Amino acid sequence: MPQPTSMRTEVTPLARRVSRALARWASVQSAQRPWNCAPRATRGGAAAAAAAEGGALAVAAGTRPTTSSRASARSTARGRGRVGLTSLQGCGQQGVPATVGSRDGAHGTEPGRHGWCQTGTARREFTRTAYRGGRPHGSMPVPRDGGAPPAAPGARQAPRPPLPHPPPREADLVHRPVSRTLRALTGAALLAGALVPALPPLAAGASATATTAATATTTTTTTTATTVRIDAGGSSSTAGADARAWSADAGATGGAVARTSAAIAGTTDDALYQSVRWGMQRYAVPVARRGVYRVTLHVAETAFRSAGKRVFSVTGEGAPVVTDLDVYRVAGANTAHTVSKDLQVLDGVLDLGFTARVDNAMLAALEVELLRPVEPPVGVGSQFHCMWSGASGYGTYAFDAQRAAVLDKLVEAGVRTVRIDVGWDGLQPTATALPDPANWYVKLLDGCVAGARARGLEVLLTLDRSPAWARPTAYASTARVLPADPARIRPVAGWLAARYATSVSAIEVWNEPNLKDFVQVVDPAKYVAVLKAAHGAIKAAAPGMQVVFSGADRVAVRPGAAPVDDFYSLAYAAGAKGAFDVMGVHTYQGASNEAPDAPDIGTWRILHMPALLDLMRANGDGAKPVWVTEFGWSVHPNAAGAPSWALGVTEQQQADYTVRAFDIFARWPQVQRAFVYAERQKQTGDAHQDGYGILRRDLTPRPLFTALVARR
Repeated sequence: MPQPTSMRTEVTPLARRVSRALARWASVQSAQRPWNCAPRATRGGAAAAAAAEGGALAVAAGTRPTTSSRASARSTARGRGRVGLTSLQGCGQQGVPATVGSRDGAHGTEPGRHGWCQTGTARREFTRTAYRGGRPHGSMPVPRDGGAPPAAPGARQAPRPPLPHPPPREADLVHRPVSRTLRALTGAALLAGALVPALPPLAAGASATATTAATATTTTTTTTATTVRIDAGGSSSTAGADARAWSADAGATGGAVARTSAAIAGTTDDALYQSVRWGMQRYAVPVARRGVYRVTLHVAETAFRSAGKRVFSVTGEGAPVVTDLDVYRVAGANTAHTVSKDLQVLDGVLDLGFTARVDNAMLAALEVELLRPVEPPVGVGSQFHCMWSGASGYGTYAFDAQRAAVLDKLVEAGVRTVRIDVGWDGLQPTATALPDPANWYVKLLDGCVAGARARGLEVLLTLDRSPAWARPTAYASTARVLPADPARIRPVAGWLAARYATSVSAIEVWNEPNLKDFVQVVDPAKYVAVLKAAHGAIKAAAPGMQVVFSGADRVAVRPGAAPVDDFYSLAYAAGAKGAFDVMGVHTYQGASNEAPDAPDIGTWRILHMPALLDLMRANGDGAKPVWVTEFGWSVHPNAAGAPSWALGVTEQQQADYTVRAFDIFARWPQVQRAFVYAERQKQTGDAHQDGYGILRRDLTPRPLFTALVARR
């Protein structure tokens, strides 16, 4: 039914709006004039130059720099040349030629693994490990001696931590200019977004997401603000009389706009109630994250002068908000009235439905405010290859700025925990000494942990890769092997737990120990011995640190045995109970392009999870939590004859399957966290390895990123 003529044809006079706008403009100009009239030199120019020359950002002094100072410093740095940290590449210095040679023949291992690099008279050996299996996991290569790459000559700040690049291939010896501003920042400070120079502690019982929750107010219906205000029927963003900002009308399905010039009682913001949308069926409002929201409907009856002329109902997320509302009956004519309801929104969009019993529904304004977040039943985690190097060809990152950018994106996607793999061979290259805090590899790890914690993310460290001195003689040439003596892992495990006791939530002992790619010889009893040794050392150093049983993949130990179940069964038989706090598992589908709800046919599928839970209950661990420390789908076309484990999906399938997998994991209360593999596409040259990732290689979001944002 159309609206009455009086409501459809009245036009709001401009005088009142113009007067208010002029008053606001004059007030703002008066308040800002002292700043606007300040000498130009005081507004960042000289300060930025000084910061760029001397590294005088507030981070260096342990204080928080202002937005203007950071922006000025960045602007100055851009004026001086390309911004970015130099790639020292582990061997060779900027402007100093380096020579790289191979020693593969002498060691008799796969090409490109061993070699030497020489700068002037200094010569160093290195080991570069390339992934040689079908699984998407690895660790960055590290120098054999564990030493730091040489410092760049002429660096103005001393001491400056070396950059995290291991010795390169000859083709990787490319040098880049360094801005003096970035030279002044330590790796940890830059990773932490140039905000925190030290490792922030992990508060007991604190929620990672709670520490990052925003409290901003927005003028548009975006998914990043916690309060959304919409002027229904309004054609542009406005500031109300009470200084609250209202966005233009958006999100409605159907209806029309009507305006009146009548004065509105019960409010100081007449204009907000003088334009309305009527006759709509739905409003869809994007919200910041999963949570409980207070939804407030603003209405005023400006068309009718008696009760019973307009009666309508509103639902929110399928639940009643108000039923048979007669605005005139409850408030009278031309009088502001509000109706509020707290609603839980879990899919990223608040859905409001409007139905009328008499005439049409109408709305003057809509306000949606986050009261409290609702955490997903299964916490979202992500692999974060922070310790990998772009120089190796198998790495993910070339600059610290990229690491920081990826972390920011993960936070935006609703990730709560990052999984960082750490090489024992990088931490403790010699048996006679504990890890050296001055070692470039330790400094990089400090920065990775600090960067994550500064953004409210929890950290899971995965410790694997034996150093040369700890390996069995038969496998001396590879780090992907369990130590010859399980007790050798104790010192490094204890050191790791002690150093990060207040900033790391858990340590996972090894990666996929049921695959030869990571242990050479699959031996559940040997793994349990290593797990026990690490567990004892970790608990002695940090009793509150959680120890995670390494996630096993879908390969059985004994021919004909059930995949995954076999390794876990043998581990329990070897005494695994009591040596871990959290059970880890990797849930890649039996055929890697299958949907997450593919039926369990006895081989490994996500829906095979109950078999693992039954096994845990049978061994007295039914109450222990389970973390899916890797799962995901790779995006790439499928070549003819590709093996089942190397099949790809489309980007949209990757997004749909991952979100559905989280919903499936939520069926089992023991499953507390699931880590998407991986955070970003790699560049190994292997289509299947490179197809995993929430983000594309250039950090642009995939549909998976958007889907994760929507389910926060």
